[in-house]
Amino acid sequence: STEHYEHKKPRVKANENGAFIIWNDFRNDDDGDIYIQKITPSSNGVWDTSTDLPFDGIPVSEESNPQAESRLTLDGSGGVYVVWQQKSGEEEDIKIKQIDSLGQSIYDDDGLTISSYRKDQINPRVIKDGNGGAFIVWLDYREGSSGIYTQHVDASASISMDLDGRKMFYGID
Repeated sequence: STEHYEHKKPRVKANENGAFIIWNDFRNDDDGDIYIQKITPSSNGVWDTSTDLPFDGIPVSEESNPQAESRLTLDGSGGVYVVWQQKSGEEEDIKIKQIDSLGQSIYDDDGLTISSYRKDQINPRVIKDGNGGAFIVWLDYREGSSGIYTQHVDASASISMDLDGRKMFYGID
């Protein structure tokens, strides 16, 4: 039997080897989780799934509390980086996860925390750095007005800028 559940906010990144699709998935709870699937010209769903549906995907994060605004970029090595905002108590934090071409997580199951500073960090974006790492930018409210912060994760999953990011611009609003 197949159950029906909502899928929202899909995002796609592709190259000559296939496409990676992420989405917010509500199969397990009303807050939603982030799922991903890889599709190639020779396979409808490359990664094993928990159901008989070929496109069902694998979880990027199944943490409790809402996960939103997920984005992805190709990592240059056959996998992807996925970023999202994670509700933590009353605040939003930024997380990242790298998934290799086989669907295996390079980081902890729930991802690597990029910023959990006080107040909200929202709307993350990610781009590969060309050396196996990634740059992340987000909107940050730690000083009251909004600012743009950035962080870098290198190929060994180490943060290479200031803890909780480096301020790039402040006072947008």
